[in-house]
Amino acid sequence: DNVYSILAVWGLALAYRRIDDDEGKAYELEHATIKCMRGLLSSMIRQADKVELFKNTQALEHALHAKYSTTTGATVVGDREWGHLQIDATSIFILILAQMTASGLHIIYTLDEVHFIQNLVFYIERAYRTPDYGVWERGNKMNHGQPELNCSSIGMVVAALQAINGINLFGSRGGPLSVIHVLPDEITRNVTTLHSALPRESASKEVDGALLAVISFPAFAVSDPKLVERTRLEVIKKLGGRYGCKRFLRDGHQTEVEDPSRLHYEPNELKIFEGVESEWPLFFAYLILEGLFRGDMEQVEHYRAMMEPILIDSSQNMRLVPELFIVPLASIDAERANPGSQERVPNANVPLVWAQSLYILGNLIYDGLLSVADIDPLNRRLIPNTLRQELDTVVQLVFLSETAELQSKLRMYGLETQTLANCEPITISPPSALRDAMQVLGENQKLKLSGRPKRPMGTLSTCKIYRCQGQLYAFLPHFMNSEEFYLVSDNDYLVSLFEQELAFIKNHWYSNGRPTMVVMLTNEMLSDVVRATNPTQAPTQRNGLNVSNNKQKLLNFMMSLRSSGVCNGVRIRVGRLSEMINTACIESLDFLVDTQNADYENWQEILRGQGPLQTDESSQHLVIKGVSGSNQFDKDTNHASAKHRRMLRKFSTNSDSPIQARNALSSPYTAQFDESDDSKIAHSAAATDSIKTSAPAMSSDTAQNGPLKNTSTNTATGELLSLTLGNPSQVEAAVALLRISANLYDQADLLHYIYSCKGIDYQVPGLCSLPTLLEEVYVKAMHMKQWSVVRQIAGLLHKTVSSLTSNLSDLLVRQKPVTVGFGALEYFINEPKNPSALADIIYTHCSSDIREAPLIQEIVTYLGSFIRGSPHLFDGIMRIRTHFFVIAMREEISRIQGCDEEEAVEMLMQLSPFEMKSLMDQVLTARDKVNLLSSDYIPTPMAGDMPSRVVHVDTNEAVKQKKTQKGSEGALSTFCALEKVEADEGGSSMACIPETFGKWLRRRKNDGALNRVPKDFYPKVWRLLNKTNGLAIGKSLLPRDPVVGEMTPEELNFALRVEALYDHIRDPAERQIAVELIVVIARIEE
Repeated sequence: DNVYSILAVWGLALAYRRIDDDEGKAYELEHATIKCMRGLLSSMIRQADKVELFKNTQALEHALHAKYSTTTGATVVGDREWGHLQIDATSIFILILAQMTASGLHIIYTLDEVHFIQNLVFYIERAYRTPDYGVWERGNKMNHGQPELNCSSIGMVVAALQAINGINLFGSRGGPLSVIHVLPDEITRNVTTLHSALPRESASKEVDGALLAVISFPAFAVSDPKLVERTRLEVIKKLGGRYGCKRFLRDGHQTEVEDPSRLHYEPNELKIFEGVESEWPLFFAYLILEGLFRGDMEQVEHYRAMMEPILIDSSQNMRLVPELFIVPLASIDAERANPGSQERVPNANVPLVWAQSLYILGNLIYDGLLSVADIDPLNRRLIPNTLRQELDTVVQLVFLSETAELQSKLRMYGLETQTLANCEPITISPPSALRDAMQVLGENQKLKLSGRPKRPMGTLSTCKIYRCQGQLYAFLPHFMNSEEFYLVSDNDYLVSLFEQELAFIKNHWYSNGRPTMVVMLTNEMLSDVVRATNPTQAPTQRNGLNVSNNKQKLLNFMMSLRSSGVCNGVRIRVGRLSEMINTACIESLDFLVDTQNADYENWQEILRGQGPLQTDESSQHLVIKGVSGSNQFDKDTNHASAKHRRMLRKFSTNSDSPIQARNALSSPYTAQFDESDDSKIAHSAAATDSIKTSAPAMSSDTAQNGPLKNTSTNTATGELLSLTLGNPSQVEAAVALLRISANLYDQADLLHYIYSCKGIDYQVPGLCSLPTLLEEVYVKAMHMKQWSVVRQIAGLLHKTVSSLTSNLSDLLVRQKPVTVGFGALEYFINEPKNPSALADIIYTHCSSDIREAPLIQEIVTYLGSFIRGSPHLFDGIMRIRTHFFVIAMREEISRIQGCDEEEAVEMLMQLSPFEMKSLMDQVLTARDKVNLLSSDYIPTPMAGDMPSRVVHVDTNEAVKQKKTQKGSEGALSTFCALEKVEADEGGSSMACIPETFGKWLRRRKNDGALNRVPKDFYPKVWRLLNKTNGLAIGKSLLPRDPVVGEMTPEELNFALRVEALYDHIRDPAERQIAVELIVVIARIEE
């Protein structure tokens, strides 16, 4: 309110400047503006401790207060006594501070204040995943004090970050220390979230008048003119009236039927406010200003004419803008019967200073005393009109080789690369070095502010070249870092991610100069390709997969970038780093070096950073065979590994809970749907099979071949060891076996057992710490592409995807709540979480299989990618129940391979990340026919323009293909008549299924698992419910009252209530039958 109120004073000061005022009026008004802004700054800076806490936690109790004492600037209510978290309020202060500073006002006086403003940037930059109470201080429209993601808040954050970036708060007299810095990736995340959600305001408010401030003055946060127009028309259509606009539908604020004695509403109370919501002239003032900025004088005249009769004359002959107009109690029924027919009366708050200020500002511009450029010196008004439809961005790529040997081998294949030494004098650093250097940004010991939180650097930031103390630095992209999570260790997934990142850069690069991406090619990525000096040498096989072919694809992809110069429509230039400097985007980091309270002395060492994790053979504590090219896993042996693990490594627990960590291999996804919870618990308690791990055979063949084939072979050469998770009686024997084991699977299971007995901090006698051993096996498993082991160790180490929270936010902002876990532990996520909280939720509620939590993180990551690129895939899906997504993928494998559920789960866990993503795409697209490229693969055409890929699934039989034909997308497709034949050496198998056999069962299983419903399903349920006393499915009941009274047919909350009606149905196909039955009944009713 204070910021908006002072805008009229600022505007009048600027108007006096234009007439060359010589009576000191401009000076007086300017300093009145400065005094107001500095008063707000003073109140906030007293709560610097809250800023420090909030930027790391985003917790409600750590938010800056939303109201202060007018006389003292002190707080007036407690932390939990008001909806203080209003990110839009902090953002409007930063936005107007930037505009006023650009207009020549000096508001900031000291470096302490500069550092505080820099920390306010960190305070607001995570708005895209921070629910708040919004501009109306109430959060959810139910007025129960529940915060939610609000587009009006995110839009104001977008404007604030864009406006303050690069502003020198000391004006023309400032130096590099007084400049505010905003990283481009933080702006982009908020921009994409805002554009994907508009014109909806939040989960409970389909539209809000506050969005007018986002699409026009003062924010101008939306760059798409069509989206601006759509949002404005939506506000006018749904909220417009004779006296102004409603804030949002069913807003009971100050209506005659509202009970002012209660802070919150009853759940079914909102219905009584429908049609009689208060109308606010404030929004007419916004629309007048918007018309003036767009040059639409017809709109200006229209709303000035509507504003004129509702203004109130004061005793000083000034036209005043009331806060709102209400329907008198006697006219309530008539207004409901005929909306807009009754005369309204203003409330007692005359004028609303916020609205009065905007009205005066509009009059100053309308009368020609002020121009729109005067109050928008940063030219934000031009953003919607200067949208580049086709961003002609050229991405510069520099390929580096990890070693000189790798460089020479790649040269044989025609790919020219550089080594780190070849790039001198430019220093190549990991992204963590830039992150660590940026931590001193905004650091202030006096205010106890630590600077930028330790957040990963995005691609847009690492695509810049940085200069510090005369030295140039280039940083590797964060998305290629395999140390945090295993996804990019899969080359196929890395290629798809690389394509996405290039498209992301093209669409969101607005900096001067070209983006320059430095890519480090490692021996890990390409070892199987470059090891053969003859490029035509036949590749080896591993796990039934053509490993060298997998890595050859990555090499071919890199070479195609150089030869074609284009990747999915993105222009590419590949060359040496020295050739790219003249056209690159170069930014200075000298402002970090000059920071007064930086404790660092050697900035070159900081910016050089620590190199990527290298596997030092001499420091390995465990012997793992089958890593080198000469020791590749035998195909038959590895093929048997899944069955071997199911037969010999059955984990159990003493707990009766079916969802405790009982078995790394006995998955909850194999449970039958017709089992009740009680029978599952009894079944779990009875299943006390042990881990049976044997000592490795002494022969070199057994050690080299990895997982042992059968019990008899193992017992003939070693001792059989039976283990139970959580039972420490065999720890010494397990440690002794671990020391001599050369089998990756045995080592993973033994470490899992030791972890269950001793915890993560255990020091393994004769070896080292347990986390070190787990990391060692983790790295080797990634190298050997043993994805089930990778997921098992990732679960033990509680690995977390760095982009997990942003992918979750992409789902939530599009009204797709997410659930994790199953049964009693299913957890409903309807608002974004910070990374640590989200990781805790997943690892707590997905504990029935140690591999489940990493897999769920993969699923959320893939779904976030799909909903950004192909949102139509989610049509009809109201909730993302991750457990049932896993079931859908399991069913797809089971159907195609003709195997049981347990085998299908093992096959699923063995899939590479890219294969998993591709299988999920196949499940989402719900294809009726199964396309096969060969007997060894499941087809997985990617969504959108992505090229078709395939997923490999192992079995022990070969398939003979009898009939093929060209598919619609040009891929070789198999439709039917697959004959199963026995193979001597094993291979793949496919059940022969006629083209139409089981198609509807498959579709029902798929749609039921994905919670997919027909179009307009929920409004039909609402109408059906309105004509009955309720709906019952089994023991679950959805009553008419108070559901119909408190919720509308299109409301998200009503859809979620309907979804809960089916939660007790475990079988997806049965759930879908229930949906179809309701559709039929609704049709009969119609």
